[in-house]
Amino acid sequence: MHLDLGSLSVDVIPCGEFRLDGGAMFGQVPRPRWEGLARPDERHRIAMGTNALLVRGAQFTLLIESGCGTRWTEEERAFFGIAEPGALTARLAALGVRPDDVTHVTASHLHFDHGGGLLTGEGGTPETEGDLRFGRAVHLLQGIEVQAAVRPPEFQKASYRGPWRRLLDSGLLREVRGTEEVLPGVRLRWTGGHTDGHQVIELDGGADRAFFFGDLVPTAWHLPPAYTMAYDLHPMQVMSRKRELLDLCADRSAAAFFYHDPDPRPARVRRDGKRFTAVRG
Repeated sequence: MHLDLGSLSVDVIPCGEFRLDGGAMFGQVPRPRWEGLARPDERHRIAMGTNALLVRGAQFTLLIESGCGTRWTEEERAFFGIAEPGALTARLAALGVRPDDVTHVTASHLHFDHGGGLLTGEGGTPETEGDLRFGRAVHLLQGIEVQAAVRPPEFQKASYRGPWRRLLDSGLLREVRGTEEVLPGVRLRWTGGHTDGHQVIELDGGADRAFFFGDLVPTAWHLPPAYTMAYDLHPMQVMSRKRELLDLCADRSAAAFFYHDPDPRPARVRRDGKRFTAVRG
């Protein structure tokens, strides 16, 4: 899937499906309401996409998100239903892009299902092994998010997997603090909420715009501001920032990318009274 924004070219990179508990993904939303949207399996898990973006400008090639990666045992892969752990590099290659061709990478945050593919390693690789997959790329991340990944609080250790200290030692990290235009047409908007360092990526190519919502709006099912996740550290902050950025997306007639949606196609956010809707096609 391709979207031409003018000076920016965007390709969707599906990095493979995985599964998470449906109740956790929908937080306080009653099961009878959400299971009509996302049908759970016998283990109460629902299918989640991991739809990264490749953004090419005149002088840069930017990867946004990277999937779950390859650092999993067979037991872990089965638990999370991880399919196609090597899909990221294979699908980049299909677009003629090698890891060394990527000049910049970013992610909404560094939980394993968003930043896992930024690290090398196979199977149950120990936390001390592995390195950065995109070894020539500047990593554009909120400083507070990197610190959380390097030294996660006890209750978040399962979410941040990998030798993230490699990033601090690599010289490839550019710490962002707040909202900043980091490349021509690429603005990182700090939101917090899901994690303290979560960010949304806004793309402006002149002819068109797009928002990559990360886990602020993980799927089109999560457009209602009150549809927060049990994984969100600060649900009220998620609700506030979601309303603000969905309003901005609708006002600008921008495209919207929902990272975890099983449908990887971009959508246009529209208002329907007090509700937001996603229109595809």
